This record gives sequence, C-alpha cells and structure tokens, in this order.
Amino acid sequence: MVYSNERAKSNQAHLRRWPVNTVPFDDELLSSWLIRVSFDHFTAPLILTSYLWGNWRAWTFDLDRELSVARLNKLSACSGISVSQLQRMSLRSTIEKISRTNLIQQSMWPWVVARHTRNRNTYRYQPFCPKCLKSDSEPYFRRTWRLSFVTVCTLHSCQLLDCCPHCKQSIEPHRLKTKTLTKCMYCHQDLTTAPSKKASSRLVKTTNELIQSIDASNTNARDIFHQLEFWIATLRKLSISNSTTHKKIFSGLVDVKDRELISSCRGVNFNFLTVESRSVILKYCNIANSDLLAQNLSRLSSQGLSSSFMTSLLTTPPLTVLNFLGLTWPPESNTKRACPQSPITIKKAPRPRPLVEKSWELLLRKHRLGKL
Repeated sequence: MVYSNERAKSNQAHLRRWPVNTVPFDDELLSSWLIRVSFDHFTAPLILTSYLWGNWRAWTFDLDRELSVARLNKLSACSGISVSQLQRMSLRSTIEKISRTNLIQQSMWPWVVARHTRNRNTYRYQPFCPKCLKSDSEPYFRRTWRLSFVTVCTLHSCQLLDCCPHCKQSIEPHRLKTKTLTKCMYCHQDLTTAPSKKASSRLVKTTNELIQSIDASNTNARDIFHQLEFWIATLRKLSISNSTTHKKIFSGLVDVKDRELISSCRGVNFNFLTVESRSVILKYCNIANSDLLAQNLSRLSSQGLSSSFMTSLLTTPPLTVLNFLGLTWPPESNTKRACPQSPITIKKAPRPRPLVEKSWELLLRKHRLGKL
C-alpha cells in the first residue's frame, strides 16, 4: 500500500531518488554534505534527516563518525551516492589508520574533536577556516577539521576557529534554515569576515606532516601518532607537577606566555579542548623520526626525567621509549611469591546509630519527604 502522505509510518515510497543531485567534495564531511543536500531541496537539515530516518534524532549523535548500514542504504537509495562513498566521507576510515584501539560507537574516539550535545545544541565541535569558506565556490566543511591534531589550515597558514568570531557561540550548521553554511545560527553574521590569526610555520609544517602520514605507504601512521600522544601526555603532566625538577624541565620546553594555558587544561581530555588550547600544546610536540625522539629522551633524562615518569604517561609507551629505557612491555615481575597468599578481607564496623539517624534525616530533608 502506498500512502498519500509520504512521511507516514512504515511508508517506503519516499525512498525514490531525490530530484537534485548534490555531489560531495572529495574531503567533505558527511554532515556538511547532508546540510548542503537539504539546502538544495529547499528544506532544513532537521527536516531532511527526519524524512530519511523517522524518529531517530540524528543531530544529537555524531553523524561524522559513522552511520549504520541500514541508514546508509536509505541514504544511498535517495541520493544515488554509493554506500562505499558515503562511508569514505565518515571519520572511521581515517581514525582506523592511526588508532591503536578498536573504535566503539558509544565511546570517545581518539583524535576526533569531541561533540558536546544536549538536545539539539552542540558545543564547539566544528572548527573551520574562514579563508577556505570564503574562497569556496560552494562552502563546505572538511574532514580534517574534525581531527583534534589539526588546529591550523595548512593552505592559508592560519589558525582554525571553533566558534563564531562575532558572538562567540558554537558553530551549529545543522540548525540553519538559510541556504548558506557561512552564517552564524545565533547572530546571523558572516563567518568568512572574521580576521584570521597567523599560525606558526613550525605548527603548519607539523600538521601537514601528520596529515600526509595517514595515507603514506612508507610510514607507520600508528607509531607516529603514538609518539605524538606520548609528547602531549609528557607536556601536560609536567605542567601540573609539583616537583622542582619537573618544573625546571617544563620551563625549558615551553615559553613563559604558554605555560599557564597548558597547565589550565588539567583533567580535560585532549579532544575536548578548544582549538586555541590544542594549538598551543601541539606547538611544542616533536613528532619527527624515532632517532630524534631518542635524542630528546636522552636530553630529558640527563635533566632528571625518570624512567618511571616516562612509563606512567600511557597505558603502553611507544616502542622508541621502551627501546631507549631497555624495557619490555608489559614489564616482567622478578619477584615470585613462595606460596600463594589468601586475599585480605577488611571487616568494617557498623556505623553508630546516631550517625545513621542523622544521615537519614538529611536525606528526607533533601528530597522534602518529611517524616516517613
């Protein structure tokens, strides 16, 4: 049966091809392409995804990471874009080349800018280059901009932005209703008119090397990003250490103007940091070849950086670090127990009655339950 209302429940008549063929760019994000598709069909992104996937609240999830096969099949049937091409537009294909762990949809992915979502509102998950958007014949968001180690535009040598330069609100293109990606959803100002901040040439070079290493056949991308993760952890732990030796080493590595910013990021995952904070940290990370890493480790070791510090930074230290320290991983225990020991049980005495009654009274007062 075909319903007159194409959006009726269980109706599949709307899976016919869309009249407008919106061709994705080679390095375009899946969410960016979906937004452009909705604009080409004179509708809003929220309405388009509701039309495609029903009651599934698509924009409360990170669509750029990956979509299920069932949803990709529906999207492919409507757009005429193959499932394989849609999958290449997601971030999974890139992150799998540089991640040492399995990617689980429900958990945080390494090297992906985290998306804070509450209902339809998101917080600083979409960095962008205003110069790129201004020079595009049709503006779109790049996949590399969602990678947390990319904080600069390698084409224009400027720092990326992760909020509106006019009102400082988050970039939320999926909530736009006008046919342009360059408008702020809150103040409706043009994002491309923002003055760009020039990035350091060293950081631009490092970012370019990292991006090229992902698809390079003669390099092991996982080892390179493992070393980068080690350097980031080293800088961040040195910045909050109370040890005099560690403070001296940190002062020798980082300029005075950047020390406070790095130490203020304490306890926050790297993927949740703003573009500015990540850019400052990455500026002091050296991800060159393994020989240079060994030289830097030797220099830091001579300044008092202990082997226990180096091995405590990550669950598994990089191979170069282990070779420098002459260790194997996981470390082998040299001590053997003569006989197995029974587990220690701690007997906890019951709390005194007055304390229990007081806690119960506070609980009732907190929830306004009165006396039960």
